[in-house]
Amino acid sequence: MKGYGVFIILCLVLSFAGIEQGYSAQRYHRYEWILEPKVDGSMHIEWRVTICCEEEIFSTTWGKGLPIRNAKARDAETGESLEATLVDEGDRIKLQINLGEKGKSGYQFIVELDRFNVVKEENEVYYFEFGYSGIIEHTVTIILPEGHEFLYATLLDVEEVSTHANRVSVLFEKVSYEEEQFDVGIYFSEKGIQLLEKAESDFRNEQYNDAKEAYEDAIEFYSQVTTLYNRNKDEFLAELQEKVTECKNLAERQRLEHNTQLAEEKFEEAMTAFNSEDYKSAKALFIEAQSKYNSVNDSAKVSECQDYIDKCTHYIEQAQLRADAEALFNEGVTYFQQEQYEEAKAKFEEALAIFIELGDEEKIEECKEWIASCEEADKGFCLGTVMISLIVMWGSVILSWRKD
Repeated sequence: MKGYGVFIILCLVLSFAGIEQGYSAQRYHRYEWILEPKVDGSMHIEWRVTICCEEEIFSTTWGKGLPIRNAKARDAETGESLEATLVDEGDRIKLQINLGEKGKSGYQFIVELDRFNVVKEENEVYYFEFGYSGIIEHTVTIILPEGHEFLYATLLDVEEVSTHANRVSVLFEKVSYEEEQFDVGIYFSEKGIQLLEKAESDFRNEQYNDAKEAYEDAIEFYSQVTTLYNRNKDEFLAELQEKVTECKNLAERQRLEHNTQLAEEKFEEAMTAFNSEDYKSAKALFIEAQSKYNSVNDSAKVSECQDYIDKCTHYIEQAQLRADAEALFNEGVTYFQQEQYEEAKAKFEEALAIFIELGDEEKIEECKEWIASCEEADKGFCLGTVMISLIVMWGSVILSWRKD
C-alpha cells in the first residue's frame, strides 16, 4: 500500500528541572506504552512511567489537533489515584501529574487517556503513526482490535508479534540516549482475514465458485498492501492464485457431475412420458436433457435426445392431423343428419384424404362408406323431387281439363 503521510505524533516534552546535562545510561526515564487503536478512529493509551530523578510534577505536552479525553493517573503499586490535570496552552495541551513526595527516582505510576481522530482508514486498511521525543528507554506494545491482522510497520523494526484471545500484539523497543524524536507507524486490517476465512469455509463446504470469488477478492485486497510482515508478498499472492485455480477446476468438475445427473434425471422423465404417449411433455423434457448433455459435451446423448425429439415432433404432428380428420368426419356426420348431403360428402372427402396420409385403413373405409351413403341419399333426394314436381304438374293439367 502506498505510504500515507499522516503522522499522529504524541510529543512528550519532559520537564527535567534541576537535572544536570549529559545523562548517563542509568539516568533516563523508562516508558512502557500500551496502545489500543480502534476502528472508530480513537486510541486508548496507557503507559507506565519509571522516573529517573526526583520530580513533584510530571508533565508532557500534546498537540491540540487530536483531542484528549479521560486523562487519569494512578500509583503503579497501590493503584491509588494521582491528580491529573489538563492545561490549555494555546496550540498545545499540557498534562500534569502531581506526584508530590512520591516523586523519587525509580517511582512508577500509570497514565491513561483517550485520543481521537488518531486512526485513519483507506480501502479497509487502518493505520496510524505514533511518536514522542525525549531521553527515554521505552517499549511500545500495540494491541490491535479483535479479529484484525498486523500487516506491516514503518519507521521502526518490530521486536515481536504475538496473539492472545484473537488480538494481535506488536512490540517495539528503543532507547534514546539524547533528546530525539521517536516514531513508529503501523497498518492493520480485518478484511483479509475475513476473506480468507470465508474462502476456506466455502472450500470445505464444496462451494467452490464462492470460494474462488473470496480468494480473488483476497488477492485484490493484499495486492494493494505495500508489504506483509514476515511474509513474502509475491509468494503469498501466488499461493492464493493457486487456490483460485484449484477452486475453478473443482467447480468445473462439480458442474459437470451436477449437469450430468440432471440430464440423466430429465432423460428418464422424458422416456416415461414418451412411453405413456405424452409426446408433448416428452419432447419438452428431451429438449431439457439435451441441453444438459450438451453442457457436459456428451455428444452421444445429445444425438439420442435429438432422435427422440424428432419422433415426438412426428407423433405430435400425426396426432394433430388425426384430430383435424376426426373433426372433419364429425362435421360430415352432422351435415348428413341434416340431409345436407353435398356438404357432408365434402367433409368426408377431406377427412378421407387425411386418413389416407395417416394410413388408417379402418377410417379410410368408414369415410368411403359415408361418401357412398351421401351419394345414394343425394340421388334419392333428387328423384323424389322430380316425382313431386311431376305430380304437381299432372294435378294442374287435370284440374284445367275439368274446368273446360
